[in-house]
Amino acid sequence: NAFTVESAMRMVAGTARSMGITIKGEFPSNN
Repeated sequence: NAFTVESAMRMVAGTARSMGITIKGEFPSNN
């Protein structure tokens, strides 16, 4: 389940990023 949740979160973050939305403090995606 943890892997599925993480994948979903990354997918949402990627979608938001492609729409020009910057997500801060939610995902350690830059580490």
